[in-house]
Amino acid sequence: MGKMRSWSVCGLLAASILASTSALAPVIPTAQAAETVQSPTGMFRVALYISSGKFNTTVPSVGLSSSGGLKVGIRSAGTNYSWFTVPAYKNFRAGLDQYQIKILETADLSQAQAAMAAVGVKSNSVIYKISVLGKPIYQVLVGDFITKENAQLTLTELLKTPTSAVYAEKASISGPLHLNAGTYATESEARTKADSMRLTGLPVDVVIHGNAEGKAIYSLWVGSEADPSALSKLQTQLEATAQGITLSAVDANTSYFIEKEEVSTTGSEGKLRYLINPVGQKAWIEPITNKITVQEKGLSYNGAFELSRFNSKLAVINELPFEQYLYSVVHAELGPGYPKEALKAQAVAARTYSAKAGVRYEIANLTDTVLDQAYYGKEAADVTAAVNETKGEVLKIGTTMVDTFFSSNAGGKTADGSEVWGNSFSYLQSVDSLDTYAQQGKLRWYRIFRDSGTSGYVRSDLLNANGNKTAAGLPVYTAIENANVRTIPSANDSLSPTLGKLEIGEQVAVIGTTDESTSYSWTRLLTGAQLLPKINTLYPLNNLQTLEVAKRGISGRATSLSINGNDFTLKAPDNFRGMLGGLPSTMFEIEETGRYTVLGATGARTEYTGASVLSAATQTKEAAVLSNEFLIQNGQGNARLTTQSQQFLFTGKGYGHGLGLSQYGAIGMALAGNDYASILSHYYSGATIVKQ
Repeated sequence: MGKMRSWSVCGLLAASILASTSALAPVIPTAQAAETVQSPTGMFRVALYISSGKFNTTVPSVGLSSSGGLKVGIRSAGTNYSWFTVPAYKNFRAGLDQYQIKILETADLSQAQAAMAAVGVKSNSVIYKISVLGKPIYQVLVGDFITKENAQLTLTELLKTPTSAVYAEKASISGPLHLNAGTYATESEARTKADSMRLTGLPVDVVIHGNAEGKAIYSLWVGSEADPSALSKLQTQLEATAQGITLSAVDANTSYFIEKEEVSTTGSEGKLRYLINPVGQKAWIEPITNKITVQEKGLSYNGAFELSRFNSKLAVINELPFEQYLYSVVHAELGPGYPKEALKAQAVAARTYSAKAGVRYEIANLTDTVLDQAYYGKEAADVTAAVNETKGEVLKIGTTMVDTFFSSNAGGKTADGSEVWGNSFSYLQSVDSLDTYAQQGKLRWYRIFRDSGTSGYVRSDLLNANGNKTAAGLPVYTAIENANVRTIPSANDSLSPTLGKLEIGEQVAVIGTTDESTSYSWTRLLTGAQLLPKINTLYPLNNLQTLEVAKRGISGRATSLSINGNDFTLKAPDNFRGMLGGLPSTMFEIEETGRYTVLGATGARTEYTGASVLSAATQTKEAAVLSNEFLIQNGQGNARLTTQSQQFLFTGKGYGHGLGLSQYGAIGMALAGNDYASILSHYYSGATIVKQ
């Protein structure tokens, strides 16, 4: 479970072909200025990729497909036009027709691939194959720039690199200015004419666009120039050499799909990539049947997709009915199989969050990430039923919708707003939360110490007590399997790497027991070296010696830290999670393994680091002869692990910011017999359910 949380679709015109040949410069529906996205009423818009001041995740092109096939066209002045179809399971890939750096044009594919490799995989490079005089020519293009000047600046930097010798002499700037060599009513006529022109040496692209009625027509375009003077020069050259060809400049406001054959990763056999006009065009793609799969996400979604330029980058927006969007949000945020009342509570919280958010990203309501609400396009019958049974319901105080913040697990007590973002909300008070469901069925883990002088965690069912004790009185256990010794009490390899294995029959000292690390109760071990660069982003220091919780809020979450003895406070205390290496929550304790304190006979307290030990004469000496890890024991017989290098063991409760509804708490309350209204009133004090 993750962190919690329009344009109306008009009827799609059927694609058709004109019966007769159009003029060379037909009247074409032009790209429209940005329209205003309305707040969610029937349709909802989710940004999968967008560049904005609030969120920035982009791709140079996107691949879409559907098991039922696709209809592709444009949205113009509130109407959707379908211009062509894509067969079932075939990939439709599109990007923006912007300025690029053409670093090479060659008949040698291997040379093109070498040039592409020379600029590096992060350069957003592509290889297109064109046909000239019946032979393939390969064009290597780099980047995706909104202006010629931006492209030129990048080219200047590229030419300074050692590998630029591969392409330096032939590099130039290409752009979105084209010449029209003819327009045709049918696709077959256009493709036949394209083959003929290419054989004469004119490397035309097939372009799909629309006539005055919005119906698909086909043109043959040549050139990709960066400025009008270059386009005019190209026109003069081509008309002088190509017999019987009249060229005209393409209107810069035309909406279009330019077909390109891309061979960047496929070798000599290419795949189609379509380029769309970045100046206001909205490409509109909807499934003939079934969902649309987004190749970059590996996920399938209901509804349609709109592609356009926003803030100089490709924006990929999924538009679908609002309640249908919630099917997938509740599936991602809570998931199927949980009590219906918990799912209904999540549905109301998600609906309220979405409706209150409005249009957060100018051309989209929300993103698909946990920055807003997780949205992966998946659905399940019980989740859908929960959304349907609460259709239109939101939480309000008076006439105002509340901020329905929620998180995975509150760790037994929700946060007060002051502990999260530094300000309180009257309806988001710290309350007890039944979050232990996350711990059900989980085994306890032993913290062990081996004869080799190393420590770690082992699952409790892999060790048996043998009745013996160490000289210091610690219980001794025997391994009954070749048990993994883990960094923390978790079998998750990425979270808790294996430190080694116990041999069957190996005896170890047990120095403590703890819960398995879950969203309710967790453990993290971080070294000073791991923490230092994270802390330095907010609190500059040369080395990390000590780290303690200085103050706690109402729920027990950390609101101030003591770093090397100095108190440090953040305006938004929840940001301590990121500062400390991505901790699950701020409800934690810190155990420093790199220092310990000795209480003398007279009551004097002396602090030592793990790099020093006490001699029999109570003098300190360097611990170079010792293992990196060793045990110390207090007068009550309690053992504690100490390390020569500074390490910090965090033990905590909860997952997420803890403000508002706890998803595991909702499950716990539902299992205890509470309905969704009771769950919501518990977490959002004073709020009532209102049907919109």
